[in-house]
Amino acid sequence: MDLIAKLTRYAFTGNQPPTSFTDHWKWFVEKKPDVDPGYRSFLENNLAWYDELKLRRDQVTHHSALEVRIRADEAGLRTIASTGITRTEGDFIDIQELCTKIQRGLQEFLCFFDQHFAGRL
Repeated sequence: MDLIAKLTRYAFTGNQPPTSFTDHWKWFVEKKPDVDPGYRSFLENNLAWYDELKLRRDQVTHHSALEVRIRADEAGLRTIASTGITRTEGDFIDIQELCTKIQRGLQEFLCFFDQHFAGRL
């Protein structure tokens, strides 16, 4: 996502958005909301998948909080993981579901980005 933030800089002259995607989001949504209202609106309303990805990545990277289990149920084998520090049953997430959610969100974002910035990049 940081590459997207870097690429976006070419669509604007003058005051440039940050190259960290998290800071990029803050810049368009909070600091400079009038620079590109359409992009701001998309960022505000369509990045739940990114928020979850960032949360899980931060938990694993900064807190070393990861436990992976394989479960068998009527649907077959499922890989689940906990990135919660307490590792209670409620902390476990289905890896396949998380990956699907992230893939769909990223694809939606890239389609929007491509259409929105097509004439400027």
